[in-house]
Amino acid sequence: MAKLLRNAISARNEVCDVDLKFVTKNWKRHVFDWISLCRCVGNARAAFRVRVIYNLLTRGKYKHVVRSHAFRLNTGNYNQHTAFGLSLILYGCLTKHIAPALRTFLIDTKRRPLSTTYDVFKNLKYLIAEQEVNIDYLATGGNARNDSALLKLCMKARHMTCHGFNSRIFDQWHNYLQGWIELMDIIDANEASAEMQQILDQLVYCKLHGAKIRSASILYWLTNSPNPTPNL
Repeated sequence: MAKLLRNAISARNEVCDVDLKFVTKNWKRHVFDWISLCRCVGNARAAFRVRVIYNLLTRGKYKHVVRSHAFRLNTGNYNQHTAFGLSLILYGCLTKHIAPALRTFLIDTKRRPLSTTYDVFKNLKYLIAEQEVNIDYLATGGNARNDSALLKLCMKARHMTCHGFNSRIFDQWHNYLQGWIELMDIIDANEASAEMQQILDQLVYCKLHGAKIRSASILYWLTNSPNPTPNL
């Protein structure tokens, strides 16, 4: 059991730290570890659902993995179903845009060729430390923009997304996405900024009109971008 727990934690860390090399290499073993863990804690239903996801992934049915998860945004009391859907979208933005954009910025703009990690935590931590020394580290005008506060907001958004603080995501999803977009604008990650802005606009529209949001549609659009806007 102890080994299984260590393996399950290791799998979680690889996913949350955007360790793409090892996720690609180890994902099948990780999924089986999670299935075993669910069984060990007496949750056969969860084990079955994870196995279904595994089967879909092995058949390349990526969109089907979260197709059934649809939700509506509301301003009422906390709703776990809605919060989970939002967390999926934020994690998709984190891995598709934030992680590679920060890595590219550090390598190409700041000439740090050893910055090969996609770990958003490590790269944001480095940016925060450098910005404390040089207020204009991201770009000229750091004091006027209050880059220090923005970087801390972006780090908090990363933590809430990767550590499962769904109640905070439920309340702050708009601020978190807006913060990431502003950071992308500053470091000239224009494609990342534009795509996340479209997602934010669509979420706001759906909230205003009570429209249903399908997490799968947004995640599929993030990885394929077949249309100018995500088809929710």
